[in-house]
Amino acid sequence: AKPEAPPPPRPPLDCDPRVDVVLRSRALRVDGEEAAFKRAVLDAPRGGGLWLDYETKAPVDGESLEVLLRTRPHRTVFKFRGADFREMGLGDLGQKLEAEAKSKGGSAAMEILREKSQMSTLFAPAGAGDSTWDGAFEHTTNKVDFKSFARAAAAADAALLDDDVPELDRRVSAGARSQKVTEWKPEFLRRPGGLTGVPARGVEFLSGVGRRDDARYFRGVADRGRLPPPPFQRHRSESKKRTANRSERERASRQVPSWFADRSWLTKLGSRHSEVFRPKVALMQAGALTSHHRDNYGTLTWIKVLGGRQLLATWSMADGDATPGLGDDDESHGDAPFPWATWAALPSARLVLLETGDVYFMRPGVYHRVHTLAAKIQLFGEWVGAATFPAALHSATADVKRPHCLKACETAIKMRDIFLAGLSAELDAAPRRRRD
Repeated sequence: AKPEAPPPPRPPLDCDPRVDVVLRSRALRVDGEEAAFKRAVLDAPRGGGLWLDYETKAPVDGESLEVLLRTRPHRTVFKFRGADFREMGLGDLGQKLEAEAKSKGGSAAMEILREKSQMSTLFAPAGAGDSTWDGAFEHTTNKVDFKSFARAAAAADAALLDDDVPELDRRVSAGARSQKVTEWKPEFLRRPGGLTGVPARGVEFLSGVGRRDDARYFRGVADRGRLPPPPFQRHRSESKKRTANRSERERASRQVPSWFADRSWLTKLGSRHSEVFRPKVALMQAGALTSHHRDNYGTLTWIKVLGGRQLLATWSMADGDATPGLGDDDESHGDAPFPWATWAALPSARLVLLETGDVYFMRPGVYHRVHTLAAKIQLFGEWVGAATFPAALHSATADVKRPHCLKACETAIKMRDIFLAGLSAELDAAPRRRRD
């Protein structure tokens, strides 16, 4: 008998492959927004210009970063290919996470991180992770079982890869109701000898530098979702070896280029305040939706996608505040549907599709709404510099006037402190830059 011919490939849902990617995820369908989204995109006055494309060149030093931000004052968001921004991420570990995520989905990256970090419980959303040992965890009541979280993400990834629409709908619906891990601050994101003086034990363990007997330090504390305090001082000869390898460990633990961190005024704050702006990890299930909002502190937000896929709808603070349904006063809009058609007509409206490896910058005060299309894991942080400070001040001033907009903010941090710390650093650096 003649073998049966394979079924023809399913035609794309739309001529724009980005729309097809979004619709195939089923995330907007579960939210009841698929039809409105597609119509808004097709009818948008800007057409394909609604989508944010990759930048042709990424900044390579502080000067080119300043040029990028100053010469495009009306550009609210920027997207870069990971290959153009290799220093952003988690070094060798990040490359491994991205490689697994590209072949198997973001859940594979989650599983690697779960195994390497030896964490069984994550705390979310505020102050999430293992950043302190002083009992602050008692104030965080939302707990996520890491193993179950990763398994649920894997099931959704499998359904997406198999094109199993009924199963994908079930998984995405469950993901929309699941707890988000929005601010995990694991110890491996600390630099050796960093702000708190705590050695970056997590970096050594994650990068394979630590000995296998290091695992005994994780017993008993993993179930509480925290990495252990540093062990007792080892033999002096071993300490010398560690000192000799310090520069290599620092390179492996760096999440952003040194020139990028050096230009941020947030790194000039005292250690207690700098801790607030330490890079964080976010993990979310397919179907997770973050309603529209502005990020606090008036910072530029940067993201490095380590796995998964997400869709952001972004628009400027000026457009949002002038448009009913899209400003601060409408953040707690309850069950009201998102006004896709109104949003798409805004001059500053942009759709941003972020995938594994992408690097993303968002200026201070930009409104954004996030759909997680496939289970994601990302590294992110904040940045403030001379080129963004006016917008930062405007956004932070609005936060003070509209206190309902503040979310998990450290109110002791003032824009005055950031400005004075940054100004002092700029004045100190000016003679050196002139010499260079």
